[in-house]
This record gives sequence, structure tokens and C-alpha cells, in this order.
Amino acid sequence: MATKTKSGARGAAAASTGSSRATPGDDAVENKAMSRAASGADAAKIFDAYVERKNPRLKNVAQELRRLMKKTLAASHETINPWGIPTFDFFGPVSFLMIGKHHVTFGFTRGSSLSDPAGLLEGTGKNLRHVKLTDAANSATRISAS
Repeated sequence: MATKTKSGARGAAAASTGSSRATPGDDAVENKAMSRAASGADAAKIFDAYVERKNPRLKNVAQELRRLMKKTLAASHETINPWGIPTFDFFGPVSFLMIGKHHVTFGFTRGSSLSDPAGLLEGTGKNLRHVKLTDAANSATRISAS
């Protein structure tokens, strides 16, 4: 039986899911997010389509970063997170790629714990750090040198 709250719908949703935080439409949001998450061959196809859609001129930069990740952390898996962003996972997300108008943002979910002697990483958050790359030739060299 649903508990009475200011919003009867919220109480009914909470009772049906067993969660006191449920709101109408939560199932739809969760299903949409889950339908966008992918890994393996599906992730590679979605990754390519993402780059083409966002900025095809940066395809070489994105490809070079993919090669670098596969070489550096061969056991990682290429995935697409629920928000449609390409990521590399190894016991959880390690890095992500976001394509912008003029650069690729190569981010690290635990970047604040990385050694950065060359001072390449940007960001001031608790964990995330990133580097913005515009040129495929310099991308791997810049990152692997640090």
C-alpha cells in the first residue's frame, strides 16, 4: 500500500518500486539511459558514429587516442556510457572522449590521482582531469611523453 505524501503519484510510484525517492517517469528515464549504454563491437560502431556526428575533422585525433588507450591499457574495454559518451573502462570508467567544435577532450575519471609532471591536465574538480587535443600527430606524443 502506498504511503500518503503531498503527491499521491509520488507515493504510489515509491510503493511500486520499493523506493522512497521514485518519481513518475523514473522507469522511462532508466530505460532510455540503459538503451544508450553499449560495449564491445556495438560501442566501436557508436563511437565512430559519435565522432562523425560531432566533428568528422577530428576523427584522426579520436582514432589516435583510441590506439593509445588500447596500447597503454590493453585490458580496458571501449564502452559508451548511458549519456552517449565514448569511454574506456577497466574495473570502472578510466577515461572518456568528448568531441568539440575545435578539439577532443580526453578526460580521466580519476585524473586528480594521476602524476602530471608536464602539467598537461586541466580541471579543478575533486576527481576529473582532462586535456584538450586538436592535432592527431601531437596527441599521442603529448600524452605519452608525460
